[in-house]
Amino acid sequence: MRRLSVLISSLSVASLLLMAPVLTAKSADTGATTTDTISSDPAEQQCGPGTWGPNCVPCPGGVNNVCSNHGTCDAGVNGSGLCSCQAGWTGVACETPTQQVCPAGKYSQNGQCLDASPGHYAPGGGNQQIPCPMGFYQPNAGAAQCIAADPGNAVKNSGSSTQQPCPPGFFQPNSGASDCFASDPGSFVDKSGSRTQTPCAPGFYSDSPGSVQCTTCGAGTASGGGQPQCTACTPGYHAPEPGQETCTPCAPGTYQDQSGAVQCTACAPGYSSTEGSNQCVLSGDQKLFGRAECVAADPDDPLRSLARFGYENFFISAIPLLIPYGPDNQVLINGVDAGITSGAPTSFALGIHTNAFSVRFTTGVDEVIWRLKDPSTGVVKEYKVTPLTPSCDTTCTTQCEAGPQGTTGPTGPKGDRGDAGVPGPTGETGPQGTQGAQGAQGGQGPQGVPGATGATGPQGPQGIPGTNATISFVTVNVSTNGTLAMPAGSNSIVYLASVPGPHVTLVLPNPSLARGRFLSVRRIDNGGRLLVSGGGANIEGGREIRGGSSDSNMIALTERWQWVTFVTDGATWFVFGNGR
Repeated sequence: MRRLSVLISSLSVASLLLMAPVLTAKSADTGATTTDTISSDPAEQQCGPGTWGPNCVPCPGGVNNVCSNHGTCDAGVNGSGLCSCQAGWTGVACETPTQQVCPAGKYSQNGQCLDASPGHYAPGGGNQQIPCPMGFYQPNAGAAQCIAADPGNAVKNSGSSTQQPCPPGFFQPNSGASDCFASDPGSFVDKSGSRTQTPCAPGFYSDSPGSVQCTTCGAGTASGGGQPQCTACTPGYHAPEPGQETCTPCAPGTYQDQSGAVQCTACAPGYSSTEGSNQCVLSGDQKLFGRAECVAADPDDPLRSLARFGYENFFISAIPLLIPYGPDNQVLINGVDAGITSGAPTSFALGIHTNAFSVRFTTGVDEVIWRLKDPSTGVVKEYKVTPLTPSCDTTCTTQCEAGPQGTTGPTGPKGDRGDAGVPGPTGETGPQGTQGAQGAQGGQGPQGVPGATGATGPQGPQGIPGTNATISFVTVNVSTNGTLAMPAGSNSIVYLASVPGPHVTLVLPNPSLARGRFLSVRRIDNGGRLLVSGGGANIEGGREIRGGSSDSNMIALTERWQWVTFVTDGATWFVFGNGR
């Protein structure tokens, strides 16, 4: 092995060739010196791979990275050292990818147009693919847009390639949904992928949301269908079997005084009842009477009057008679049902009861009738206000002479407890008592009114002069799903959005295209939900207007004139402000 020492001056290669180019080498083993001569004929010279020219200079990019591995070098002693770049690359060393405008369904990367992958889409002309927003999916590659989830399905996550059917107990009537609705109490959903919920059939109920089936009502209860619970039968009614739509009234000659009964009880000998009775009564004469007692002036309307009605109950039972408002217990004004608001009682206590309720009417114009059925005889009688009905005001208009005292009548039944008397006069103040123990500290009082504005402070130092700058923007109306775009130049943009259907989803553009500018979206109608998605970028802030959970990457505008403004640092979108 020989060590070769070559001294090359700043002379040109041609000058070296004119000189007697002799290289000396000294053997490392023997110390002997040998002399080699380099040929002056360029055809006899050789350069290593990745070098060029007489001096074998490395090609652009270096010997180990010729033309950045994106092209070929004109190498060799007679080569030019220039790189021939592959398609999609440029530069001295083929180190720079060329910007390529790709069609819809594709995006540019390293100078090539690539298909958008499943779960993504590419509108064309961009350098990245965009994830499908929540509520949308895309099973195929190379798609220019995403597909809205079908009714009965939902897409909960962005970037999805499939839609998920709603599970049993849940449904979704709309397309493009990001979640399913739980069935309401009183309804159920028994299969997956359902668009609607089904009301429970009569005699059944469901008491919780998300039910997959309804439960049968028990005996003693009933349900008219679509109900969150069954209703216990009222006194006078029963339900002998489970799953009944309505309760059955007790037959004549039977009664039921309890709620939730499964059967009725026969009346004792000598007693009878009508259909739907809550008690039996002694058979025979009438024992429940109504009456139009008197007519009084209406204190609230001098042109109208008040008809006062009372009743007498002579059934020997401590249990009040229950007669629901209806055909057996009804107030008519000129033949028209006045309804339950007329005040007619539905519970009749034992004894005589005056002024049980009053009905407002116009004297000489309106006919007022109270129809009431006597359970003993089963007969409905009418109690009318007539011109002979006495006045409730018994005060004499002139001096009245006292007549002779009549004989004492028999003692009547014990009446109801009277109203409380008027309060007596206040007594004298008693001696002061001993001081009580200190009470517990009270809660904090309300905040006081704001104080007056303070005096103006001294003027601060003058700031550094800024450069002349203006903010200009363009306004665009949108009403369909799509990806938002930034205008050319340095303009910002305001989108005025309307929602003609259940919802519209707008996808923010790539943040790198909007650095130093703002993008604002404002609702201009009261349609469905307006959703703004970050697409492939995160959205920070605006938790109060998130479309889903607190970490959702979706902004929701649900009211007219609601707005949100976004700014970006080139990588992430930020909610700069929102309101309405």
